Amino acid sequence: MGLHIGGLDLADFDTKIQVGQEGGSPGTPIDLESDLALGESTNTIRADLWYQPSRRHRFELSWYDISRRSTDQIDQDIEFGGQTFPVNMTVHTVFDTEIYRISYRYNFLVAERWQVGASVGIHQVDLVASISTTDGSIQEQLDTDAPAPLFGIHGAYAITPSCRMVGSVELLDVQVSGLGGFINDNRLALEFDLFEHVGLGIGWNGFLADVDVNEAGLSGKAEYKYSGWMFYLRGLF
Repeated sequence: MGLHIGGLDLADFDTKIQVGQEGGSPGTPIDLESDLALGESTNTIRADLWYQPSRRHRFELSWYDISRRSTDQIDQDIEFGGQTFPVNMTVHTVFDTEIYRISYRYNFLVAERWQVGASVGIHQVDLVASISTTDGSIQEQLDTDAPAPLFGIHGAYAITPSCRMVGSVELLDVQVSGLGGFINDNRLALEFDLFEHVGLGIGWNGFLADVDVNEAGLSGKAEYKYSGWMFYLRGLF
């Protein structure tokens, strides 16, 4: 059994969202970084727990939470959900994604220094997007969560007995009540064994989501992507 725990230094956020009323106005297309001054970078914590009874079988559980907030004066009228925010209004914006992931990995090719396999599992995405005036007189929020089946491929190569390269590509086809679309999550890292049960990892993570949402009378779509560095400690017990 093992544990990864560390930080994500994420940048290059690009978030576009449009939320209207179901059967009514589609809402204003919004670029959250340029129109509402949401930060293009942030830091967060990620934790991964796994159990590997043999070289071919592995079970994983992961969690991380990405929260971004901003306060800015808008330079256009913005229609978000059932509310309209007038030009020159100062608004507070929240865009949060909390992700839980459980998966099973099977290594169908296993050699002395490398292995390749496939994974299946469930990816739970909790999404909150809200805009409100600073005095709270006008506010609207989209809050949705849904489990999505994930399918992926992964591999590992031992460069030396104490250093290895690991990578994975995971695809999610989201087709559940209130949420539909596509998610892609990619990771590539180098891991170093410092001691017998302690190691260090450094790598890259890229994420892309393109989803449609119908929830509580609201209808919209979101395109969301980021990339950044991962730094983590690796423990075996």
